[in-house]
Amino acid sequence: MFDNNIKTEPIPERVFELCKMVSKSEVDDSVVRERMEPKGLNHSSTSYYPIIREVCIQELKLIEKENDKLRFIGDKKILKNYDTFRMYCNSIVFCNQDTNFYKIVKCFLESNATWLKYKTLTDANIRREIQEKENISLVSEQMMLGSRFWVSFLGFGYIQEGVAMFFLPNMHVALKDFCIMANLEKNKEYSIKEFVERIYKYASVALQNAINTKEFNLAMSNALRQMHDEKEIVIKKNLDSREKWRLFCDNTHEFTDEITHIVYKGVKKS
Repeated sequence: MFDNNIKTEPIPERVFELCKMVSKSEVDDSVVRERMEPKGLNHSSTSYYPIIREVCIQELKLIEKENDKLRFIGDKKILKNYDTFRMYCNSIVFCNQDTNFYKIVKCFLESNATWLKYKTLTDANIRREIQEKENISLVSEQMMLGSRFWVSFLGFGYIQEGVAMFFLPNMHVALKDFCIMANLEKNKEYSIKEFVERIYKYASVALQNAINTKEFNLAMSNALRQMHDEKEIVIKKNLDSREKWRLFCDNTHEFTDEITHIVYKGVKKS
């Protein structure tokens, strides 16, 4: 899923529930399959269960399978709720910058609002744009649909498709996770450069372009403004600072574009 074989079946809720089920005790693989796909309800000739199981085993490293037995090998605190599970996922799925999932999310964030002119996330123009920018031989509709669920779950924005596509690029939820992972010091003032350097290890998918241009994309800009509004950070613009970074312009907010420092106040729990 997070490597290069992006599927639609392992949606976050299914992956979480499978891990939760196995975390209670060692269990037969066949028992878990029956619980995930009750025979009376699953009339399809194909099974999505093996795909979900492999995400838990191979990519999230939370379950191991031996002699048809499944055993949970992660920290059970990860499964306390969806928030703790999301933070764990955010801590590992972006470690490899060469995966197709990383590249698709990166393009989604860097697109700002330009994709709104298309009716669906699977539009051929969007897929072609990703292929050309990230040098991916083929971006299929399945890859886009599979990525969509996780982009929303991991906290990078809201995506909905109907008569027309609607999405809100706002990585407020993901950015809060990254701030916690980076162990930022409360009430400390960071220059924007220092702030970016502290979180970059975890948030590189949203910051690669910003490092070079000193301009944040729309999703990151929305996240910073929301954290400021919710008093999780204090954004500053010191006129005498040599280095200024630019937010994606928003004339409705008190910080329309240039900023220089951030005081980290602490993330509020959801």
